[in-house]
Amino acid sequence: MLMGHLVKVILLSCMSCLFIPGGMAQDNQQIFSILDHYPGVYGKPDGYLNGRRNSFVYPAASGTPYFMLQGEHRARLQTVYGDYDSLLMKYDLLNDEVILGIGEKRGMEEIRVNKDIVQGFNLFGRKFVHLRAGVMNTPGYYEQVYDGSVKCYIKHTKTLSQTSGPIRYEYRYNTRKILMKDGKYHTVRNTSALLSVLGQHQKELKSFIRKNHILFRSASGDEMARILSYYESL
Repeated sequence: MLMGHLVKVILLSCMSCLFIPGGMAQDNQQIFSILDHYPGVYGKPDGYLNGRRNSFVYPAASGTPYFMLQGEHRARLQTVYGDYDSLLMKYDLLNDEVILGIGEKRGMEEIRVNKDIVQGFNLFGRKFVHLRAGVMNTPGYYEQVYDGSVKCYIKHTKTLSQTSGPIRYEYRYNTRKILMKDGKYHTVRNTSALLSVLGQHQKELKSFIRKNHILFRSASGDEMARILSYYESL
């Protein structure tokens, strides 16, 4: 066994098939083990990263199923075992799963990390947290864009939609904005819903949103953070 920081990755079998439109399915009933890749890269804790080999087959479609860019990018992963730095990672929005790249480029294996152990991750400078069943009606990974007395999350998703063109499917990107206030989560779809959840200072907030030319439906995480920061300053 190698000395130093060794990461043991044990891939657990997945006992179900993943379904995608067009009748395509991929059976992931495999057990695979990768030991001692990138020793020392993952940061302080030695431990286990649990998941399964990525054998999901994406249909031919325009666009990408991933968050922002195709391919793996350096990221930080927070797990129940500790934090891991400089991982090669991509975020599959179609299946709401984190995929790690392990090994050299020519022989790289991709691992779909067991969601049960993931607490969150940082990718492209964005912070994601795992909100679990019992907390959210739809558990999964949410981008946390504001963390004050009111918290704001954005749920990023992609779906496969049929097209009438030569490419049968396209990846359609969607977002939902969620506020957590007084221990309760609220999906907010427009400015009126936002003001209703916040309750106070509606006149000032309307003026702030208008003066800053913020269009709520397309508002970025930074713009949502600006609105909530202003609200908490009143």
